Amino acid sequence: MSIRASSLDRHFVLGAGLSLLLASGGCSSPQGYPEEAVDAAADGHFDGAGGGTDADADVGVTESGTPDSMLDAATHDHGAPSTTYPAFPPDQPTMQFGGGRVLTSAELVTVTYPGDAHVAAVETFADQLGASSYWKTTVSEYGVGPTKSTAADHVRMTTPPPSKMTQKELEDYIAKTASDPKSGWPAATEQTLYVLYLPAGTSLTVEGDSADLCYLNHAGYHWSALVGSIEVAYAVVLDCGKSINPVQTVSGLIAAAATSPLPTAGSLGYAGADPDHFVWTFMLADQDAADFCYRQTITDVLATGFGDKLARLWSNASAKAGRDPCLPTPSGQAYFDVTPPGLDKVVVLGHTTKGIHLAVGETRIVELDIWSDAATKPLDLSVNDVLGDLDVSLDRASGQNGEKVYLTVSSRKTDAHFASYLEVGIATAGTLRRHPIMVGR
Repeated sequence: MSIRASSLDRHFVLGAGLSLLLASGGCSSPQGYPEEAVDAAADGHFDGAGGGTDADADVGVTESGTPDSMLDAATHDHGAPSTTYPAFPPDQPTMQFGGGRVLTSAELVTVTYPGDAHVAAVETFADQLGASSYWKTTVSEYGVGPTKSTAADHVRMTTPPPSKMTQKELEDYIAKTASDPKSGWPAATEQTLYVLYLPAGTSLTVEGDSADLCYLNHAGYHWSALVGSIEVAYAVVLDCGKSINPVQTVSGLIAAAATSPLPTAGSLGYAGADPDHFVWTFMLADQDAADFCYRQTITDVLATGFGDKLARLWSNASAKAGRDPCLPTPSGQAYFDVTPPGLDKVVVLGHTTKGIHLAVGETRIVELDIWSDAATKPLDLSVNDVLGDLDVSLDRASGQNGEKVYLTVSSRKTDAHFASYLEVGIATAGTLRRHPIMVGR
């Protein structure tokens, strides 16, 4: 699971699904969007309907049974602004339950080290989290109950951890220390979540990457370690000298660990998207409740009862209802998105999912229905070829609830098992949302 350090971060998966956060310092804009696009969204204007293929490109012959929404260029119907909200059925993913456990009554063990200036803040946060409305609002629908934390769960180590560790060495350190009755660490149970705030200067590498996480600009992750005979969840928060608030950082991390504490196949809690929205899993990062919401410009909000901004988390219930799926919701903001009706079935990495089917040399025109849950100003639209192997464009650069826009897409690849994805950007003042669409053979 990845944790965010700002509202414009990028995620990656390492090894067997371990995803990490690329913090804000020195990174490009989200998922390859040009910096000027993000700046323009903040200014209330996002100009640009994409690049590559001209919107008037010839449309190739589509496969038999192509949905009516895959239209010939001459038959465009752009709809009309509507006061019915939403004007079209929303198309949003839901997180899937993998059959593993969730933390129904997690014991948060806060582990800090000498020189940490945030000890009091992170201990207080852990103590207050379980009874907060923030926690109930964001995770109760997944069967996660109140967390527990008392003074007995505050572990202030008197010696620093090893200054250089691999992920395996860190897990060995956790297993050894948690098993030592003299360490001061509460004994491990299936409901324990050890949260380690590693000191500045600690070098940590994870499975699948030999580079130091701080060098890679990563803020932390969660995983599990075998303590005795119990597989126990742990989380790591790094101090990389970025002046990042650890409370803001750890809020999404704890929630992700509580909803899916064991990250291995067959033991997952809530992680990954439903089959029709496999594109969210394909994008390398979107695995858990916090990851799903990094696609929002506003990834953190000031939560009731806390003096810090906390991570927004994905709600399956809100997604199904056509509301803003990331909770808590910012006050006074309408939620908006697009729906691509009647997508094809494509096969990607052995998964049958919804997407745009592209034969070699084919160009497709795809209808996108614009919707919102309340009135908005006209929304600026764009399309981004994320992986650099598509030609994409939109026939209009703006629209609003009830209107339609048309996407033209073709592939530069001739691979028989080609798979890629694109993102439609929808923006208004201060907010940029991204809707991914799978493209395959």
